[in-house]
Amino acid sequence: MATKTELTASEIRYCTGANDAQFKLWLEKGLKAFRTGADLYDARKFYLWYRDTIYRPSLGKDEEGIDLDVSSHKARYERARAEKYQIRLRKLLDKVVTIDDVEFALYEMTEVFAEIVDKIPQNLAKQVHGQKEDEILLRTDEMIRTLLLDYSRLGNEDSKDPEEEKNKGKGTPEKD
Repeated sequence: MATKTELTASEIRYCTGANDAQFKLWLEKGLKAFRTGADLYDARKFYLWYRDTIYRPSLGKDEEGIDLDVSSHKARYERARAEKYQIRLRKLLDKVVTIDDVEFALYEMTEVFAEIVDKIPQNLAKQVHGQKEDEILLRTDEMIRTLLLDYSRLGNEDSKDPEEEKNKGKGTPEKD
């Protein structure tokens, strides 16, 4: 008698609609391997075998013209999936910045801001001496904008005083 995990040959034929001739062919194709006793078959193993061998046996042909079975189809699918993730990984690696590059950029930015901050108090004190608070704020804002603009144009070279540049272009003599 069949248990819940076993099927008889007649149950298999009834459920699948197979006749005696088809069932004999299935035995030759590998159904014998799932026999658990006289005329009893493991239900789970039968189902998987039936699905992969009988229900959808051919999934096309490969490059060499050989019929693909379910296992080779799964292998091709997994290979394609792995290649897809490798491509994604390469794209991500192209976008990644190394820690050394980040460290160098932060160091350079720190140096730039240190230079700018050093220049602000020296020039600003001369320009705002004796002025009202509103004018001091306007001068401070103007000075910072000018320093940042000059520094961005010249890179990390020392920026020169804009008044000196204007006078230099006009040909006025420099005083010592």
